[in-house]
Amino acid sequence: MILIGLASTLALSSTPPPQGNQTFSSSDIFEVKSIAQCGTIINETGFYILQDNFNSASSCLIIQSDNVTLDCRFRSISGARNFTGIIIQNSTNVLIRNCQILDFKDGVVLNNSNVTITHSRIEKNEFGILNSNVSTLYAYNNSIKNNSAFNIRNEYNFTVNAANNFWDSTDQTEILNNISGNVVFIPFLTEDPYADTDNDTIPNLVDNCKFDPNADQLDDDLDGKGNVCDINLFLSVGTFDPLNELIPILPGFNTSIDNGYYIVQLFS
Repeated sequence: MILIGLASTLALSSTPPPQGNQTFSSSDIFEVKSIAQCGTIINETGFYILQDNFNSASSCLIIQSDNVTLDCRFRSISGARNFTGIIIQNSTNVLIRNCQILDFKDGVVLNNSNVTITHSRIEKNEFGILNSNVSTLYAYNNSIKNNSAFNIRNEYNFTVNAANNFWDSTDQTEILNNISGNVVFIPFLTEDPYADTDNDTIPNLVDNCKFDPNADQLDDDLDGKGNVCDINLFLSVGTFDPLNELIPILPGFNTSIDNGYYIVQLFS
């Protein structure tokens, strides 16, 4: 016999929480500091977020400190095809994540620094990422495309690790033509993490239902799958013997398939 409890839920999805919320650094332990405008110089260790989308006629942010995390929360930093989006100078253990850096001469410039860039969109600049001095760069899970000169330019012999990014192509020769210097780019992503398949303004990278519009991203059972696409089994109090009994399909119930399982779904 199988005992079924009131409003018990059988979640048939093992989808993990969105990756955009899973990247952390040692600087996360510090107080969150909010950046209100371009022209900000970050010269203290800490965890920084953007208050809003920024448009700038000059360079926007300059990082001059070790142990800094800049989390743009998927907000954008846009320029006027001149100056630089983010400059990182003489800094170690810097993490740039969840940023959209668009329409600058240089999207991100590294100068004698140790930097990780992840879950970001770097597009429509002249140079996407420019290593203009001896720096260590690890870039992954980014969308780096449509930068008019090079998506990445490494001016020094040190290897830049830029595997597992989206380059808007699956042709290795085409990808390489938009990279300058010693850069590792294989393997690469074949799906743009900043695509928005369901047109709900939430990029696929963090959308908990990327095929069903849900701008509110509600997830009542906190299983990483949004309410509008989460298939669960709800049964009332009772005892169920799967060998000798049947569950009646009441009005409002339909059968569906999720991950190869036949289940019963209640549409409210």
